[in-house]
Amino acid sequence: MKVDPAASRTRIAVAFASALIAPVAFRLAALSDRGSGVALVDLRGFGSDAMVALLVLALAVLASRASRLAALALVLIWTALQYANYESLRVLGSLISFRDAGTLADPTFLRGSALVLSRPVLLAVLSSTCLLLAWFGLRGASPRVALGSAATALLLLSVRMAWPWNDEAAAWRQTHFVPRDARLLLEATLGTDEAPSRFAHPPAAMLDLVPGLAGNLGGESRLPARLGETGRRGTNVLLVVLESVTGAFVQSLAEDHGLSFPKGRMPELDAIARSNLAYSTFLTHQRKTNRGLYALLCGELPNLLPGLPKMSDAAEGGWQTCLPRILADAGYHTTYLQAAPLAFMLKDQFMPSIGFRGVHGREWFDRAYAQGPWGLDDRAFFEQSLEMIDRLMAGEKPWFLTLLTVGTHHPYVLPAKFRPELEPDARRALAYLDGAIGRFVEALAERRVTDDTLVLLTSDESMGIGGHGPRSTVLFQNWGLLIALVPGGFRERVSEPFGQVDLALSILDFLDLADRGTHFFGRSVFRRYHEGRFLFFANSNLGALGALDPDGDLLLCRDPFRSCQRLRIPDGRLFARTLGTRDWRSRDEIVRALAVRSLRSTGEVPRRDWRLVADPLFRVESREAQVIHGGQFVTLQAGEWLEVDLAVEARGDARVSFEHILRSTGADRLYRWEIPLVGGQILRMHYTYAPEERTDGVGSRSLARVVQGSGIELHFERARMTLRSGRGRPDSGVQVHRLEVQPYP
Repeated sequence: MKVDPAASRTRIAVAFASALIAPVAFRLAALSDRGSGVALVDLRGFGSDAMVALLVLALAVLASRASRLAALALVLIWTALQYANYESLRVLGSLISFRDAGTLADPTFLRGSALVLSRPVLLAVLSSTCLLLAWFGLRGASPRVALGSAATALLLLSVRMAWPWNDEAAAWRQTHFVPRDARLLLEATLGTDEAPSRFAHPPAAMLDLVPGLAGNLGGESRLPARLGETGRRGTNVLLVVLESVTGAFVQSLAEDHGLSFPKGRMPELDAIARSNLAYSTFLTHQRKTNRGLYALLCGELPNLLPGLPKMSDAAEGGWQTCLPRILADAGYHTTYLQAAPLAFMLKDQFMPSIGFRGVHGREWFDRAYAQGPWGLDDRAFFEQSLEMIDRLMAGEKPWFLTLLTVGTHHPYVLPAKFRPELEPDARRALAYLDGAIGRFVEALAERRVTDDTLVLLTSDESMGIGGHGPRSTVLFQNWGLLIALVPGGFRERVSEPFGQVDLALSILDFLDLADRGTHFFGRSVFRRYHEGRFLFFANSNLGALGALDPDGDLLLCRDPFRSCQRLRIPDGRLFARTLGTRDWRSRDEIVRALAVRSLRSTGEVPRRDWRLVADPLFRVESREAQVIHGGQFVTLQAGEWLEVDLAVEARGDARVSFEHILRSTGADRLYRWEIPLVGGQILRMHYTYAPEERTDGVGSRSLARVVQGSGIELHFERARMTLRSGRGRPDSGVQVHRLEVQPYP
């Protein structure tokens, strides 16, 4: 049959459109969200979209030769990935990455953030349109179309490589996540990622390179003489960690940098800052809660490059004696309380291991004005936290209480009727938190808690403020918050730069217990220093790394860590809109070298164990899946393997479905078991996983849900995951050595 060339070309164009429409449409949506028009720099990004769409077209054509339904499924998955990338840009300002794919395996993250759609209508329309175009365009497509598409993609790749990168434009405007991730995978495969194979003790490795990181109490006290050091012993400490809040939202702190953000203003928090000791230049060292909490509580820099988070690495006791342990040994009652479930990021194991005697999450609270998979709203959280404080105040021992909110975490937990006129939802969440923290601080004063309690308001990470250029976006996402309410009252606004890593040493300094934290990094925020130092930070979401150096300049690398600049900070205003440019020097490479040393090597440790379940008793009482453990991910090198050993007894009259999953970043599911259990039965499971090559983001997790009855208790006799290397490597892949339920029904 004679083929009409015009009709054939039309079908090819339509098939290409089915792959191109989604990335282009969501790129335009992201530009619109930020109030940005299409500029010349965006042509490089649209070119990247076209290049990758051509490759998808080639794959779809080949898939259609076997099954047009398979090709349609490919187009649908491709469209969904473009939407996921759009949501990442909207919330984080960064492209999605294969390195973060493992978080999708955690039900808390999946239900709490990944499945929350801001533009469901747009997604539905584009998905339907792309499927219809693909159905028509791929009909009878020749393999020559796939070859031509791939060849054209290579041509666009050469043009893209010749097109210069613009340091003044955000990375997402100039590239697509596929070529960016392809380069990261290539670098990891070729070993150009500088894996830190020789550093088994990160603090020692970092101090060896930059001795100035060591704890420094040589500054003069900034506190009034009436607050004598010995008089501060036994003072209670309340550390309040506000999820994702940046100093830019506090008007008085922003003004110190010559900035004003009316839409982001938090008047209650600003009033607290103006009346107390507030720090206008306070840095977070990374994105993600587990990095921030680790720096705050353990006085050490978190990982500055992608890798196993130190909170997960040290979940059963690591190389660092952290602040809660020191205070517990000094006679303090130590408690950790958060609004979210504890299993995510292994906080249920990490917090007890570093010295918190009481560790409570979402299950501790009995009421909420709003709640979701991430936890309960900030107002209810603070109201019930006051009940915990009342209990501690009634005790005979001094106490250290750490609180972590969740309401300002995407997709934001707050009542639907709260100030609907505010847009976007992040702004509503900040306003809701602002009112809640204002009432909370007032209640502390009414109870006279602040008379003998050091209250510290800080943040785990910074959501930043977009729309101010790539450099500002990076800096604003490392602009944290610190306000100190000192017993007896003391007011000062401090412009000297400090960071999360300083806080553990500062608390010990205030309590006159600094001799117990000589291993901590940093300086005391309660002292004045007249000499500069290195203060490091990173943002793995944006592929950025930076530091303030002793000369008072800013060292900043992006894309990822390739495009580096030395910038002059005008009058100490780090977050000013305009920073002068200086020449990059060879000694500035210390930024990259220090980042490598911040990671802990696994190469010198032949065996490492993780206890998967902190509490051996787990109550299952919901017909929706409850997370028993999850959120920990490890990287396996060739020659290493994981060994998982579970033994769990069901106690009660109900029937439950016990689900265990092994996943990795590069695979949707390595293995999955779903096993019915009734009271009196014991499940024993023992398996190994040995990859042929390096595999990122490997993790195991268990869930359970009620199938029949009202509830059941699961008692874990064993629940461990072990990383091994050396002799005795099992066969590749997943090998099940034991899987049995006794007695059989």
